[in-house]
Amino acid sequence: MNTLEALKSVLKEEIEGCRNLLELLQEEKRRLMGLELDGVESVIKAKDILILKLRLLEEERVRVVERWQAENGMDRSNPEKDLQQVTLKRLAEKGGDGELMDLRSKLVSLTQSIKEMNEFNRGMIDRTLDFIHKSHPIFSKINPGSPDLEKGRVYSRAT
Repeated sequence: MNTLEALKSVLKEEIEGCRNLLELLQEEKRRLMGLELDGVESVIKAKDILILKLRLLEEERVRVVERWQAENGMDRSNPEKDLQQVTLKRLAEKGGDGELMDLRSKLVSLTQSIKEMNEFNRGMIDRTLDFIHKSHPIFSKINPGSPDLEKGRVYSRAT
Protein backbone atom coordinates (compact mmCIF):
# COMPACT_ATOMS: atom_id res chain seq x y z
CA MET A 1 0.00 0.00 0.00
CA ASN A 2 1.48 3.35 -0.96
CA THR A 3 1.65 6.26 1.43
CA LEU A 4 -1.36 8.17 0.09
CA GLU A 5 -3.49 5.02 0.23
CA ALA A 6 -2.35 4.44 3.83
CA LEU A 7 -3.27 8.04 4.64
CA LYS A 8 -6.72 7.60 3.10
CA SER A 9 -7.25 4.47 5.16
CA VAL A 10 -6.32 6.27 8.41
CA LEU A 11 -8.52 9.25 7.50
CA LYS A 12 -11.49 6.98 6.82
CA GLU A 13 -11.03 5.40 10.25
CA GLU A 14 -10.78 8.86 11.83
CA ILE A 15 -13.97 9.93 10.06
CA GLU A 16 -15.79 6.84 11.32
CA GLY A 17 -14.50 7.51 14.84
CA CYS A 18 -15.66 11.14 14.63
CA ARG A 19 -19.11 10.01 13.48
CA ASN A 20 -19.28 7.67 16.46
CA LEU A 21 -18.17 10.47 18.79
CA LEU A 22 -20.86 12.76 17.40
CA GLU A 23 -23.46 10.04 18.00
CA LEU A 24 -22.22 9.65 21.58
CA LEU A 25 -22.46 13.41 22.11
CA GLN A 26 -26.04 13.36 20.83
CA GLU A 27 -26.78 10.47 23.20
CA GLU A 28 -25.18 12.45 26.02
CA LYS A 29 -27.45 15.38 25.18
CA ARG A 30 -30.55 13.14 25.35
CA ARG A 31 -29.40 11.69 28.67
CA LEU A 32 -28.62 15.13 30.11
CA MET A 33 -32.02 16.44 29.10
CA GLY A 34 -33.67 13.41 30.70
CA LEU A 35 -31.51 13.74 33.82
CA GLU A 36 -30.39 10.12 33.43
CA LEU A 37 -27.20 10.29 35.48
CA ASP A 38 -26.29 6.62 35.09
CA GLY A 39 -26.77 6.92 31.34
CA VAL A 40 -24.61 10.04 31.21
CA GLU A 41 -21.86 8.20 33.08
CA SER A 42 -21.92 5.27 30.64
CA VAL A 43 -21.79 7.66 27.67
CA ILE A 44 -18.81 9.47 29.21
CA LYS A 45 -16.96 6.17 29.59
CA ALA A 46 -17.67 5.27 25.96
CA LYS A 47 -16.49 8.72 24.86
CA ASP A 48 -13.23 8.32 26.81
CA ILE A 49 -12.50 5.01 25.09
CA LEU A 50 -13.32 6.43 21.66
CA ILE A 51 -11.17 9.52 22.23
CA LEU A 52 -8.21 7.27 23.07
CA LYS A 53 -8.77 5.42 19.80
CA LEU A 54 -8.93 8.73 17.91
CA ARG A 55 -5.65 9.83 19.51
CA LEU A 56 -3.98 6.64 18.31
CA LEU A 57 -5.35 7.22 14.82
CA GLU A 58 -4.02 10.78 14.87
CA GLU A 59 -0.58 9.50 15.85
CA GLU A 60 -0.74 7.02 12.97
CA ARG A 61 -1.73 9.80 10.59
CA VAL A 62 1.29 11.83 11.70
CA ARG A 63 3.56 8.82 11.07
CA VAL A 64 2.11 8.34 7.58
CA VAL A 65 2.60 12.03 6.75
CA GLU A 66 6.20 11.84 8.00
CA ARG A 67 6.73 8.80 5.76
CA TRP A 68 5.31 10.80 2.84
CA GLN A 69 7.73 13.63 3.66
CA ALA A 70 10.68 11.24 3.59
CA GLU A 71 9.53 9.78 0.27
CA ASN A 72 9.22 13.25 -1.24
CA GLY A 73 12.56 14.58 -0.05
CA MET A 74 11.29 17.19 2.38
CA ASP A 75 13.82 18.73 4.75
CA ARG A 76 13.99 16.46 7.79
CA SER A 77 16.17 18.85 9.84
CA ASN A 78 13.05 20.43 11.31
CA PRO A 79 10.30 17.78 10.99
CA GLU A 80 7.88 19.70 13.21
CA LYS A 81 7.92 22.73 10.91
CA ASP A 82 7.56 20.56 7.81
CA LEU A 83 4.75 18.56 9.38
CA GLN A 84 2.78 21.74 10.04
CA GLN A 85 3.21 22.74 6.40
CA VAL A 86 1.97 19.40 5.07
CA THR A 87 -1.79 19.74 4.96
CA LEU A 88 -4.29 17.40 3.40
CA LYS A 89 -4.95 20.04 0.79
CA ARG A 90 -1.27 20.16 -0.15
CA LEU A 91 -1.07 16.36 -0.23
CA ALA A 92 -4.09 16.23 -2.54
CA GLU A 93 -2.52 18.80 -4.84
CA LYS A 94 0.78 16.91 -4.96
CA GLY A 95 -0.91 13.55 -5.41
CA GLY A 96 -3.57 14.83 -7.77
CA ASP A 97 -6.19 13.02 -5.73
CA GLY A 98 -9.66 14.47 -5.18
CA GLU A 99 -10.53 11.77 -2.65
CA LEU A 100 -8.17 13.34 -0.10
CA MET A 101 -10.02 16.64 -0.44
CA ASP A 102 -13.35 14.85 0.08
CA LEU A 103 -12.00 13.12 3.18
CA ARG A 104 -10.62 16.44 4.45
CA SER A 105 -14.02 18.12 3.95
CA LYS A 106 -15.80 15.34 5.85
CA LEU A 107 -13.31 15.51 8.69
CA VAL A 108 -13.56 19.31 8.97
CA SER A 109 -17.36 19.15 8.95
CA LEU A 110 -17.49 16.41 11.59
CA THR A 111 -14.98 18.23 13.76
CA GLN A 112 -17.10 21.38 13.67
CA SER A 113 -20.25 19.43 14.52
CA ILE A 114 -18.47 17.73 17.43
CA LYS A 115 -17.28 21.08 18.73
CA GLU A 116 -20.76 22.59 18.56
CA MET A 117 -22.44 19.60 20.24
CA ASN A 118 -19.79 19.50 22.95
CA GLU A 119 -20.28 23.22 23.67
CA PHE A 120 -24.06 22.71 23.83
CA ASN A 121 -23.69 19.84 26.30
CA ARG A 122 -21.22 21.84 28.39
CA GLY A 123 -23.71 24.72 28.51
CA MET A 124 -26.48 22.36 29.65
CA ILE A 125 -24.30 21.01 32.43
CA ASP A 126 -23.31 24.51 33.54
CA ARG A 127 -26.94 25.70 33.60
CA THR A 128 -28.02 22.62 35.54
CA LEU A 129 -25.30 23.13 38.13
CA ASP A 130 -26.17 26.81 38.40
CA PHE A 131 -29.84 25.91 38.91
CA ILE A 132 -28.93 23.40 41.63
CA HIS A 133 -26.76 25.92 43.45
CA LYS A 134 -29.43 28.62 43.29
CA SER A 135 -32.40 26.44 44.17
CA HIS A 136 -30.77 24.56 47.03
CA PRO A 137 -29.09 27.02 49.40
CA ILE A 138 -27.10 24.33 51.17
CA PHE A 139 -25.11 23.74 47.98
CA SER A 140 -24.17 27.40 47.72
CA LYS A 141 -22.86 27.36 51.31
CA ILE A 142 -20.56 24.42 50.70
CA ASN A 143 -17.16 25.50 49.56
CA PRO A 144 -15.23 22.59 48.01
CA GLY A 145 -11.77 22.39 49.54
CA SER A 146 -12.91 24.13 52.72
CA PRO A 147 -11.15 22.86 55.87
CA ASP A 148 -14.56 22.63 57.57
CA LEU A 149 -15.80 20.29 54.84
CA GLU A 150 -12.76 18.04 55.18
CA LYS A 151 -13.34 17.75 58.96
CA GLY A 152 -17.01 16.93 58.52
CA ARG A 153 -18.26 20.06 60.27
CA VAL A 154 -21.55 21.48 59.13
CA TYR A 155 -22.76 24.78 60.48
CA SER A 156 -26.30 26.03 60.58
CA ARG A 157 -27.43 29.64 60.70
CA ALA A 158 -28.53 29.14 64.31
CA THR A 159 -24.97 28.54 65.56
